[in-house]
This record gives sequence, C-alpha cells and structure tokens, in this order.
Amino acid sequence: MKRSLLVVLMFAVCATVIMGIGSPAVASGDIKITVNGTPVVFTDVKPYVDDTVGRLYVPLAVIGEAFGADVSWDGLSSTVTMTLNSKIIKAKVDTEIVLVDGSQIVTDAPVKIKDGRLVVSAKLFGEALGFDVKWMPETNTVALSGGAKPEQTKTPDSKAELFYITPLKYVKGITPSDQSYRLYRVGNDGSGRKQLSQGMVLKEQVVGDWIYYFAIDYLNRNEEDHQNGDIYRMKKDGSEVQRINLGKTSSGSPMKAVDFCVANDWVYYIDDTYQSHRIWRVKADGSSNSQVSQSSCQALALCGNRLFYSPPWYDGKGLYSMNMDGSDIKIECTNELIETGHRDIEDITSRDGWLGYVVCDMKTGNYTYKLYNPVTKETMKTSSLGFDLNSAQLLGEHNGVYLLASQNVVVFKPGNNEPQTVISDNCTMAVINGNNLYYITAADNTLHVLPLS
Repeated sequence: MKRSLLVVLMFAVCATVIMGIGSPAVASGDIKITVNGTPVVFTDVKPYVDDTVGRLYVPLAVIGEAFGADVSWDGLSSTVTMTLNSKIIKAKVDTEIVLVDGSQIVTDAPVKIKDGRLVVSAKLFGEALGFDVKWMPETNTVALSGGAKPEQTKTPDSKAELFYITPLKYVKGITPSDQSYRLYRVGNDGSGRKQLSQGMVLKEQVVGDWIYYFAIDYLNRNEEDHQNGDIYRMKKDGSEVQRINLGKTSSGSPMKAVDFCVANDWVYYIDDTYQSHRIWRVKADGSSNSQVSQSSCQALALCGNRLFYSPPWYDGKGLYSMNMDGSDIKIECTNELIETGHRDIEDITSRDGWLGYVVCDMKTGNYTYKLYNPVTKETMKTSSLGFDLNSAQLLGEHNGVYLLASQNVVVFKPGNNEPQTVISDNCTMAVINGNNLYYITAADNTLHVLPLS
C-alpha cells in the first residue's frame, strides 16, 4: 500500500471493521497483533475491545498495510474498500452490511470511527482475505496467519466472476423471447461466458459459493412442472442445482414463492398461497421452515440486519421493515408516492446499503423508481426520463448510485433526483464489481469495462 494512501487514511474520516475476538478481562492497550509472525506496530490508536459487542477493533490503515492490501476511502459515501489477491471487501461506517466479493455479510459490529481514525475488525477482514485468526490468551495476542501474498494482487490472470440476468425481450412485441431473464456467468475479462439457467430467472443472489435464484415461466403460468415460483441454488460453475424445499400448502401441493432473499443460513420467502403471501424462512436443506410475518406482503429484500417488504396496495401505506425474526415492525417510507392508497410498491432490490423499488400508480399506470438508504434516510426518485422503470436494475453505489433501465446505465448523485446518463449504448447487461462497471451492448455482444472514479 502506498505511503501517500496511508497518510490520507490516517487523517481522513475513518471506518471500523470488527474483530470477533474479545475478552472483558483483557485491557485494550495490552492486546498485541501479529501477521504471519510479524508484530504489527500501532501508534496513536491501539487495538481495543468494544465491550458492547465483544469485538476487537484495529486501525484500518495499519492493519491494511500489514496485510499487504490496497485500501481506499470514499468520503462521499463513507465507504472503505480493501483489496487483496482479487478479494474485494467493501464496508460503510455504522452499517451492518459488509460486501465480500459482492456477497452480503451481516455483522453485529459495523465499521466505526475512533479518535478520527478508521478502525476495522481483524477477524472479519482477516478471514475474508484468507487469514487464519487465532486468539492466544497467554500473551494477549491475536495471531493472523496465511492470507494472500501482496504480490499476488498484481497477477494479470487473477479475475472475478460476474453474474447477471438478461433483460426482458419480446418477439413481435408480444411474446417474451427464449433469451429473456436468463442467468449468465462471465469472467471480468470477458472469457468463459456461460448460460446457467434454462428457464426464466427473475432474481438472483450470490452467497458464498452458491447462487440462489427465483425461477418462473411467464408462458406457462398454470403448469406446475414449469418451475413457477420455485427457489433454487447452484454452485457458481452451474453444478449441483438444488431446489429449496418450501414445504406443502394445506392442500398438500408444493409451496411456491413470489419473492425471496437470503441471509446467513436462511432463505426468506413470500409464499404464493391464495390470500396469504406471508413471509417465511427455511434452511437451504429444507429444515426449520417457519412463518415470520403475520400480514400479507408482495415484495421482499434484505438490507443490513433487517427485512424490508411492501404490503399489497390495499393493505399498507409504504415500505416496511422488521427484524429477522419478524419483530420490531416499522414503517420506513410514507410520502406523496403512496398517500392516495392507490400506489403499489414492487420489485425491491438491495445493493451496497441502498434499496431500490418501483412505485406504480394503480390509477394511471405510471411508474416511479425510488432509492432509499435506511441508514441515512436519504431518498431519490425519478419518473421523467422515459425509462422502462418496471424492469430497472439497481447496480450499486460508487460515488453515486447506479441503475440500469431501458438499456441505459445512469447514476444518481447524492441529493439529485435527475440521474446522469453514463452509458447509452443499448446495454443488455451491467454489473459493478470493485472499482469497475462491466457491461455488454447489443451492438457487439462483448464485455466492456468502464473504470469508476
């Protein structure tokens, strides 16, 4: 890591990553850290235990240099990014979500600021970067061993895998084509492009080595054998396809879903039972299936350590949230978009701490796309740019919030409801990974890379 970056980080507003090793009996100033046997020297801010969560925090700049990682700080969004050997970790200050190679991890000890320094958890960041973390109580030492070598971060053949769903296409303007909503994988160098799903996929979420996805067939809505409303998972290479067993309805038929999200070891889903549409959760192996919500819902997403959902248009007034066990229900957004009682919230997605969702005016049929940050309570919305907002995709945040709509990539800057067009080349796919925007255009069907500033 460059010394100039270290200096900037030491004097910038800083973020904290949590270490899951802590002992109330240990004085914070006495804790030692070693990385592959080499002691880490801390100057002004020492490693300390946050007794409220039982986590050990260390200064980001110092531990990043000890790891041999590249570290960057985005002051606009209060986001820190650490990169080592193609591993990318992104975390925001005071936010429970940490992104590891694009997959969400929910932590009970988010990034913090202490004495004007970014402090992070050696356990969370160390393990994410491949280090083995061990607590040695006899010497009050946290020993990190293994991890990627610093020079490996520069190897030209290191690459990440990108996953995307193709947009909706029509044949003669009426029938969806056989290439609509298919799940694909491609390397970030454009190689190895592979179609992973044979049927339509409306939603996907990468968790660890697995891709979870929601399958449906618009052409055969009434035929049970066409995977309507089934949730699946597969390995990232397309192998080991498994249907998640959602149990049975009261009539004995297989339970179907209308939406889902994954948190830790749980699959949360909205059942497709007539006049029910409750939120349930089930283990990936089909065990421990239980109901979470008591009221009807129609769209669902995970952000931080809470579930966000929308009731049907006739049964609610906005966007709601609750704890993972269904407790502490709150109304997050009530505003002019839904005050008439004829507004319908659809298709909630979550990326980088933001929620994106479509609000439909049931009277006029007009759509508005809205962005909401549950931590800062910031909102942005648009309906005036002629986008097909009902099929818009939230891409994530990088000095602004990016959106793919009507085959254009646009970015919302903080406090601005007028998004700026970034790419208008008939995009059929767009994914943000690390500091780059990857996209494919219909013109040449090849992967392009746009570095994000």
